[in-house]
Amino acid sequence: MQTTLTIHVHAPARQARYRWLDTSTLKMHVCAPREKGKANEQLIADLASHLHLNKQDIQMVSGHTSTLKRVILPLSLEEIHQRMP
Repeated sequence: MQTTLTIHVHAPARQARYRWLDTSTLKMHVCAPREKGKANEQLIADLASHLHLNKQDIQMVSGHTSTLKRVILPLSLEEIHQRMP
C-alpha cells in the first residue's frame, strides 16, 4: 500500500521537528537551507529516519521548489501515524 502525504516545509529552522496539521498533512521544520535541494534532501532523510525507511523508498512527486510538497510513502496512513505519533 502507498500513501501520499502533503508536507508544509519550514526551512531553515533552528530545530528539526514536525507536527500533524490533519490526518494526511504534516508541517516539518528542517535545519538545512533552501538552496540547491539541501532542504529537500534533509526532509527526505528526516522522514526516512522517523518512519524507519530507506531514503530511496520515499518519492517526492511535487513541490521540489516550493514549501508545499507531496511525497509518496510505501506505508498505509495508519502505519505512518503509528511511527510518527
